[in-house]
Amino acid sequence: MLADAESDRDFHIALHNIVTVSNSMNDKDTDRVGMLSSQLLLQCAITGITIGSLIRPVSHEGFGDLPKQFTVVDIPSLAILTRGVLETFLVHHHVCVQQVSTEEREYRLLWWDWHDVSERINSLEGIGSKAPKLSVLKKRRDKLKITLMNHPWHGRQSSTKHGKSLFDDFTKNKPPKDAFLATKSEMAKASGIHPTQHWIIYKSLSQYAHAQPVAVSTLLGLSKDSPDLQMYVRPLARYATSYLLLILRDFLKLFPQARSLVNQDFERLEQIWTGVHASDLKSVKTFP
Repeated sequence: MLADAESDRDFHIALHNIVTVSNSMNDKDTDRVGMLSSQLLLQCAITGITIGSLIRPVSHEGFGDLPKQFTVVDIPSLAILTRGVLETFLVHHHVCVQQVSTEEREYRLLWWDWHDVSERINSLEGIGSKAPKLSVLKKRRDKLKITLMNHPWHGRQSSTKHGKSLFDDFTKNKPPKDAFLATKSEMAKASGIHPTQHWIIYKSLSQYAHAQPVAVSTLLGLSKDSPDLQMYVRPLARYATSYLLLILRDFLKLFPQARSLVNQDFERLEQIWTGVHASDLKSVKTFP
């Protein structure tokens, strides 16, 4: 394994619990919010399994002149997948869990649907498609737009910079910029993550997604035998652990009957990481 023993153990506690709950709840009858919540939890469970294979990499063979057996140290993928779990957690909280009025919840789901169909249209038009489904999608988009414009919650966030930008584009039928009625920073704060926790960690994970100089220079000469390897893998494993714990925590708010499926180790780690993420990262000297 590439992470230290404690980080590896905690990650697999989180992974075990999220896979157990997702597998048990995946076919339960529920409403629209519950279905979306279950799908997002499943996505995190699947991504978590892949992250686990990066923390505990297996040997590969059969690639040209490479050694007959070799192990890949893939820190960029670990960082990018961890960022994906973070973003899925934020989406899950914003769309499914955050305590808002029934009207606002309905509006967020309508906006989600409108963004979905609009992106499909933009992709098809971008390649010059003449597929019959394009006209069907356009009719659905137009119907959703009318429903959104007539919704009692329409426009209430237009006073914010983000909201004004979204609603201006929406009114002009421009390609949608965002599927959510808040920025990632706003979503993180609403979910209980301190702004410094979100900004600093999200930025550090994004360095690898965009091949920024700091990420590339970090990887120069790094291998599975490098003495500093754990220093880079450890925080990534812990970030991944924390976001898996947080989305499962929120899922259990919607499905309290599934709480019997999680173990005491989950309860302990969830409380620790909820507290850590609520703290100003500048004042946090060590991780639990």
